[in-house]
Formats: sequence, C-alpha cells, structure tokens
Amino acid sequence: MIANKTTLIVGAGASVDLDYPTGVQLKDWIVDGRGITNNYGDEGIADRKKLTWRLKRSLIPSIDAFLAEEENADLRAWGVICIAAALLPCESLKKSAPPQWLQMLFNAIRGRKTEQRQEKLKIVTFNYDLSIEFFLFHAFLAAYKLSSQEARKAFEESVEVIHVYGHLGQIMEFGGNREYGAPVETYTINDAKNNLVIIGRKPEDPLFTAAQAAIAEAEFIAILGFGYDETNVANLRMVDLTKSKFILSTAYDMGVGMRGWINHMGIKNVLFGMPQDDVTQFLHRSAFFRWANTPGMKAEEMYNAIYTAPMRLPEY
Repeated sequence: MIANKTTLIVGAGASVDLDYPTGVQLKDWIVDGRGITNNYGDEGIADRKKLTWRLKRSLIPSIDAFLAEEENADLRAWGVICIAAALLPCESLKKSAPPQWLQMLFNAIRGRKTEQRQEKLKIVTFNYDLSIEFFLFHAFLAAYKLSSQEARKAFEESVEVIHVYGHLGQIMEFGGNREYGAPVETYTINDAKNNLVIIGRKPEDPLFTAAQAAIAEAEFIAILGFGYDETNVANLRMVDLTKSKFILSTAYDMGVGMRGWINHMGIKNVLFGMPQDDVTQFLHRSAFFRWANTPGMKAEEMYNAIYTAPMRLPEY
C-alpha cells in the first residue's frame, strides 16, 4: 500500500529496459515481418504484403496510429496479429531481470496496510505487455513466501494496472491460460490479438473511464516514458483532469520545442526530468516514490521543494 493517492501514466519508454520497442521501432519490426510465421496461408501472406506496403509508405510513426485511421480499417485484423507476433517474443528476453524502476515501485507499495498507508497505486499504461503484473506478482510471492493465491491478493490490494488499449492476453498468475515468456505459438498470437484494442480519438469511450478516474482522483502523478501523443492526451482528458495537479514527468531526449508544445496543449505545472535520464534515473533523482509515500504530503509541496532546490531539475 502507498500513503497518498498516486497514479503513474506509463508509455513505451518505460518498457525499453525490457527490450520492448518504442512505437517507431515497433512499426519497423512489423514492416520487417518480425515474429510472423508461415501458418496463415495465402490470404495471410497477401494481407501482410498489403499492410507492409501501406504502413511503410504512410510515414505515420506508429502502427497504432496507422490502424486507428478509418481508411485502414481493412488492415486492423492483420495489424493486431502483427503487433502480437512482434511483442510476445520480448517476454522471454529478460524474464528474470526486472527493470530497476519496478524495484523502486515495489518497495514503495510492498508495505502492509496501516492507518497511514491505505492507498492502492494506479498505473495507467499504453503498453500491451504484462511485464508490470508479472514482475510485481513474483516480487510479492518471493518477498513474503506467499502462495500464488496470496501473492495475487497482495498485488490486487496494492496496485491496479489499467491497460487503456488492451494487452497480450492474461497470464496464468492472474487466471489466464498462458505462461509469460513461453515459446510463442500461432494460437498464442491469435489469443493475444483478441485482447488488443485499436481506437482513435474517443475520450468519451467507456474504455477510458477507469484511466480518467485514476488521474482525476490522484494527488501524486508521474508520467513515465510517455510520448505525449495528442490522441492519447485527449483520450485521457489530461488537459482538463490535470489543471489543478502538480506533476513530474520523464523527458528523455525531449527538446525545448516539445516541452513548449506540452505546455501549449494545456498540461501545466509539470516538472520535467533531465533529457538524458531514463525512467529509473528519473525516479531516483526526483525521489518521486518517497514524496508519494510520505503520509499527509501534498504534491504541491513536492513540486515547490524540487523547483526551489539549489540543484533543481533543469528548465528549458
């Protein structure tokens, strides 16, 4: 449990340590046919060629944005197969090596419920992978010598992960029928594609209700590895819901113009990390979980303390 209402907004940059691709990289993988087998027959080969030809020449930076266009609705069925086929093999690459930022997160939430720590951490993720669930479940399992049922209960009491665009199919630890990191089969890909959602700008869609509520109710918000795509910002209603919030955000490789654009969109009171810092370095430098896990602390106090510190995070 954590001391204050806290929400993380997580994008593809947070999964890079696990060898998952960024949005641009995933598009390249799909154009290259990564993970696709020859088990889809002549019709599948034709669909793949059509998708590859149009996706490559579209210059749209991500497969998700490409498939969300109504004109490309005819390619969505094959597109989600390609997404699943490209991402599922990543599970086995670092199955025993969670990123350091997840270790920091676990140590913030692992404490048992007390009068001062009763909040469930909310994670709003745009990523399809289930690495957060897998690693945190097994952390509870090992840290406290729990049974699988007890570890799942500890996880569900401490954290809620909201996949706004779906996931790669539920894993066994949470009642699913597939093993995280197992060899990828055609049926695994087909099951995974049924859990992926392709949607354009529709902030009123019930799909986003839980994510919007997690932002609205949060006292502390950290934005990790998120690219500030305008459709994703709109679907979360971030501009309206963060007007009175004080936020910390990673800014890996982010320039002056992008910071200005985020401010122009209406997302105010954001303190950005250093452009060379990945998610782990950002959380370490900002001490975000220490602030969020201090009983009675307000995000504005954190914001002002960092902003006025002699060696504050830089402004651009």
